[in-house]
Amino acid sequence: MINTWLQYNIKSPKPTFTIAEISEKKAIDDDIKRMIQKEILDSYRGNDFFKKEFQHEKIETLVDYLKNNVLPSKISGITKNVWQGDVGEILAGLIVAYFQKYYIPIKKMRWKFNKDRSVFCTDMIAHNDDITSLYYYEIKTRKNIKNKETRKLSTEQKNDFQNRKKNLKLSANGNLYTYVSVHAHDSLLKDEESPTESIIDFLFRFYYRKAEDDDIKEEYKQVYREKADKYGNIAKNITNPQKHFELFFISEKINPSEIKEIVEHLNSYPPELSPLNITIVLINNFKNLIDELRDTIINEAINQVYNK
Repeated sequence: MINTWLQYNIKSPKPTFTIAEISEKKAIDDDIKRMIQKEILDSYRGNDFFKKEFQHEKIETLVDYLKNNVLPSKISGITKNVWQGDVGEILAGLIVAYFQKYYIPIKKMRWKFNKDRSVFCTDMIAHNDDITSLYYYEIKTRKNIKNKETRKLSTEQKNDFQNRKKNLKLSANGNLYTYVSVHAHDSLLKDEESPTESIIDFLFRFYYRKAEDDDIKEEYKQVYREKADKYGNIAKNITNPQKHFELFFISEKINPSEIKEIVEHLNSYPPELSPLNITIVLINNFKNLIDELRDTIINEAINQVYNK
């Protein structure tokens, strides 16, 4: 259904990265909104979870559980940003799975310890069917990606910045004031410089335990065992898939000239991540969509559980 709403276009590549622009074919309708809501609930817990655990409970019990344990609070700006970021990661996952045809091995938001905080580590990881290529994503969800942002830098970071990025300037107080594209690049670079195989090791352990679960049907155990073996071979350095990196931006629709400025600003960076892709998703009335999804998600959960 997502392809009836969005269209995917590859733009002319830059010297250090390629660009994909995703725009709306038509205005979002109620069917697509409901599809996104279902994906949100599935990403947080799994749609079967809510049905099995709450179908014999009072509606108030489900509502209280969602408010107290699942959905980021609507009270403060920080937690509103968490909701916006969560929805952005879910939309990115839908786009990657449908348009790029990659497999996303885990829904990270199911393993949150705090509903009002983002999940740790790389935003999203995906791979092709035989896991010969791994894709690491930094996802930025903004009401407007053209606004510049400030990031405080330590003394070490300032020195590193001046040594490696001499063609970009720091602000008067020595902090980095620039477009989100640059901040996203640096976040993903930081992940790349850390032992990213720790994510693979987590997947190795995750699927190993599922394969050992006595309550799992034997036919599924074999599937989980095969996945555990593949992730295990990477974690043990037996196989070394090629790494790919992608910056994913989801924002309110802006003018083509503003997109060009943001991209050119990043293009002035030295090529520190390779191969690097950039995906820009532009949605009309994006802020209103984020708010509407938050206001209606509880009713969608009620509909699913109690067949309303």
